[in-house]
This record gives sequence, C-alpha cells and structure tokens, in this order.
Amino acid sequence: KDENWILDRCILDGYVFTRWLREQGSVEKWVLDYACCLLSMLGERLDYIFYTEPDDIPIEDDGERSVNVEFRNDIIKIYEEVINNSASTPGRDTWRDRIVRLSGSVDERMDTIKSTILK
Repeated sequence: KDENWILDRCILDGYVFTRWLREQGSVEKWVLDYACCLLSMLGERLDYIFYTEPDDIPIEDDGERSVNVEFRNDIIKIYEEVINNSASTPGRDTWRDRIVRLSGSVDERMDTIKSTILK
C-alpha cells in the first residue's frame, strides 16, 4: 500500500525454518505446503528481500541465536536451494528477483541496503 515497512524477518524466513522443521519430522507436510503457498503469495508483495551472506556473520553465543553448526549449515543450505530455485517452491515466485545479497562489513552491507532502497 502507501506505507513503507522494514522487517527483520519475512515470509522467506518462515518458509525456510518450516522446511527445516519438516525435514526434522517436527511438522506435518500440510504445514510446509501452507508455508510454501504463503511464500509464493506474500513474497510477491515485497519490494526487496535482503539476504546476508552467512560467511560474513560469525557464530557467536549471544544468548539468542543458536551456536549449533549443523543447524546453521542446514538452514544455509535450505536458503541457498530456495533462493537459487533448486528443488524449492512451485509457482511464479517472482520474489526471487527481489533478493539482494548483502556481503562485506556492516558498513558495506548498510551501503547496499541504502542504495537499494533509494533506487
């Protein structure tokens, strides 16, 4: 609509984590199918999806994020498969064209965000 929003999580994150949960046997298939439909539907409403390259973010025990390397690698693998459209989601999925990869230092990533939004 006419409002601007910046969110620290989006429907792509929801799908990725739901897919991981499905792979662990923690949710039923219909839950993943539902998340997939939401990603296809809501993803197209987003202007940009910023994805921070994981190599630039070290694992740190901050009391919030998991420090489990296997979990992190599983999540990264799913993100890359979904973003690159290999065995991921059906449908048009034009939201993939809106993904902006962020890399480098915090300042470099912020410069990319600012320049993308100001286009």
